[in-house]
Amino acid sequence: MHIVCECGYEKCDSIIALTKDEYERIRNDPRQFCVLQEHVIQDVEAIVEENDRFAIVAKRQGTPAEVAIRTNPRG
Repeated sequence: MHIVCECGYEKCDSIIALTKDEYERIRNDPRQFCVLQEHVIQDVEAIVEENDRFAIVAKRQGTPAEVAIRTNPRG
């Protein structure tokens, strides 16, 4: 499947290819998102895992994590 990069850059429309299982595993934690490696925002997120297609980031504790959890559409 293909998703739009889940980075925090408002005008980003980059596409990432991944499997449904990969995406479900990532988004099982409401703090985790799939982004292009070059779109990681170090101030608010930490890299959990990387591969040759994308990075999995987790919002840092405090406000970034709280906002991600509060606005989780799966919750």
